Amino acid sequence: MLRPTSLSKATASLPTRCLLQPQSSSILSNSRRFLSTETTTQSTPEPVPSQSPETSAAPEARRQALPFSVGRTPSKNYSIYELAKRGGNKKLTTIKKVVGNPEAFKEYLARGLKVSPNDVKLNSLTGHFQVAGHRKKEIEEWLSKHGI
Repeated sequence: MLRPTSLSKATASLPTRCLLQPQSSSILSNSRRFLSTETTTQSTPEPVPSQSPETSAAPEARRQALPFSVGRTPSKNYSIYELAKRGGNKKLTTIKKVVGNPEAFKEYLARGLKVSPNDVKLNSLTGHFQVAGHRKKEIEEWLSKHGI
């Protein structure tokens, strides 16, 4: 059984509650300072960009709106995978997360990789594209080059 005196001896050495509470005036002055809309430092004007608006908008105008996009994984990579089937005799590259017009993507990809449109196949059930051969690096470079 615990004695009540041992508890009172332990609390006697702790600081009182009055000392632990901050002063209310300091809290009010700090909150006023942070909540005010006045700036305490002088802000310098932003430098004018050296390019004219016409040249900076030119790359955006050149890039055409495509009817598809390719999503990325949470680690910001494309979901492109290489497969080897039939004992390693048949090599395929699978592209996942294609959103939009699949036929337009198929034609655009075949033209970009310089392969026959018959080498690019669409799985209509899963929405994945399969390209003949191991072409992961080539497809990733092509997608990032075109900003897809």
